[in-house]
Amino acid sequence: MLPRPAYHLRADAPGPFAAGGAVRAGGILRGMSEQPPGDETRLTLIQRVRALDADGWNEFTVLYDSLLTAYVRDCGRRYQMGLDEHDLDEVKQEVLIKLYHALPGFELDREGRGRFRTWLWRVVHNATIDHVRKRRRGQAADDPAAPPRGREVALDSAMIGNVAEEAPPPDEELIEQHVWDVRRYILQKVKAEMQSSHKWDCFERHILQGRPSAEVAAELAVSVSAVNTYSSRVLARIRQLSAEYEAEF
Repeated sequence: MLPRPAYHLRADAPGPFAAGGAVRAGGILRGMSEQPPGDETRLTLIQRVRALDADGWNEFTVLYDSLLTAYVRDCGRRYQMGLDEHDLDEVKQEVLIKLYHALPGFELDREGRGRFRTWLWRVVHNATIDHVRKRRRGQAADDPAAPPRGREVALDSAMIGNVAEEAPPPDEELIEQHVWDVRRYILQKVKAEMQSSHKWDCFERHILQGRPSAEVAAELAVSVSAVNTYSSRVLARIRQLSAEYEAEF
C-alpha cells in the first residue's frame, strides 16, 4: 500500500501564492536551488524518496500530482487515446507504483538524459501507452466487435517497438507550470511555519512588497532590527526548501 499524501497544494492560494501573480516571489526563488552555507548534508526530496522516507514520499505525491495529471492528459491528447477520468486515475496509480519501486535505484544523469521531470515524462508516456493496450485487450476479450476509442486502432502499429527510446520530448510549458507549483508550495509551507512573532508578516511586507523596514516596523510594532532579522530567517528557510525541492531538477 502506497503512503497517502499528508498535505495539499493549493492552486488558488491568494497573494504571492497566486499562479501568475508571484513576480517578486519568483524573483526571490529563481536560481536559489543551491544548498545554503553550512547545509551541504541536507537531503533533497528525491534523495529522501529514494531512501523510502514516508514523509518524503508524502510530499513527493503532493508536489508531483499536478505534473503527473498534466503528463497523462498530454499523452492522451497527442495520441487521441480517448482517456477518461477513470483512465487518468489508473495510470497515475500505476506510475506511482512504478516510481515507488524504481526511485530507490534512480540516478540522475546530468550529462545524458537530463532533468528528473524529463525522465518522469518517459515513465508516464510508456505507462499510458501500456494502460491503453491493456484496456484494448480487455475490451477485445469482453466484446471482440466493440470499436476502440479515439485512434486506438492505429495505436499498436504506430507505437510498437522501443517506445521508451522513441518517446517525444515533454511539453516545456507543463514543466514550467510545475516549477511554479513547487515554488508556490515552498511559500505556503514557509508561511505556515513562520506565523509566530510576525516573522512572515515582516518578510512579506519588507521583501515581497518591497517596503522600507522602518515602515514595516512601525506598522507591526516591532523594531527595525526585528524586521530585518525575521525577513532573513524566512528567506533562509525558503532557500533551504528551494535546495531540497529543486536541486535535482
